[in-house]
Amino acid sequence: MGISLVSTTWGVGLIVGPSVGGFFAQPADKYPDIFSQDSLFGRFPYILYCLCMSAFAALIAIVCIWLPVYLLDHLLYFLKSFPSLWSTWGFL
Repeated sequence: MGISLVSTTWGVGLIVGPSVGGFFAQPADKYPDIFSQDSLFGRFPYILYCLCMSAFAALIAIVCIWLPVYLLDHLLYFLKSFPSLWSTWGFL
C-alpha cells in the first residue's frame, strides 16, 4: 500500500508540478494588467511560483506538526471509552 501511494503521488507530482510552474511563471509578461514589469514579479519572473510553493510547504509542515498531536488525543479518548480485553476475559 505504501509503495503504491508513493508511486502514485510521484506520478501526479510529475504532471501537476510543471503545469503549476508554467501557470505561475512570468506573471508580468502574461498578466500585465495585474503585475507591472517594474514590480518584483517583473524583475524575478519565477518568484510567484516559488512563493506559492513555499506557502504550500509551510502549510504542509504545520499540518504535519499539528496532526499527530490531534490524532493522539482522539486515539486516547477512543481507547478509554471501550473496556479492555482483559476485563471481558472471564466471559470467554
